[in-house]
Amino acid sequence: MHELCDSVVTPALSMTQRGRRQDDLDDSTADFIWQNTRELVDELNEEHTDPEASSRDKMHVAGFDIDNPTVSGSMNVVCIPARTAGDETAGMMLVHLLERSGIPARCVPVAPSPEMIDHLAADKPDIVVISALQPFGVTHARKLYMQIRARLSGIPILLGLWNFTGELGGVLARLGPDMRSLIVTNLAGAVESLRVLAREHPSADHSETIAVR
Repeated sequence: MHELCDSVVTPALSMTQRGRRQDDLDDSTADFIWQNTRELVDELNEEHTDPEASSRDKMHVAGFDIDNPTVSGSMNVVCIPARTAGDETAGMMLVHLLERSGIPARCVPVAPSPEMIDHLAADKPDIVVISALQPFGVTHARKLYMQIRARLSGIPILLGLWNFTGELGGVLARLGPDMRSLIVTNLAGAVESLRVLAREHPSADHSETIAVR
């Protein structure tokens, strides 16, 4: 499922994001596309987790056997969309993949930033994932990162720049050298990074780290 999400669904979400930003799509059309994509992703997840579906008995996420999870479920991961319903949909795809890997996760519904951060604080996460579709997501992701860091100091933040294809040097220059986060550009890489953190939890190192997958 992760290959379908990374190679088909995420690029389609990014195209919608671009069309909305460039006024090729109005807000209602973009929201319609994102909502229908969300429903499709939910249906696909239900199919892939159906124990009666023998043809899907062996699913892998970043080389990990879904039927034989080896990571602890003690780490609480919470995704937060950078700004749009498209960011939320991408975050929900990651939630599905994480849950199938044995890692509890949820996604905060898209809302104004203060409201989302209130939900985030109430969840008491072990790690936060900012879900930001590209293009045009870096600025909003950076602002949200700073707001979360001010409210939840010390909690690791993974920054998902989904479908990012450029050079990360420019992104890091904009985000600042003080970011204590993981940077990933696809869902498979995010799952892999979070699996590592799950194995290390609760003694995960919260020091400044940047990992590119």
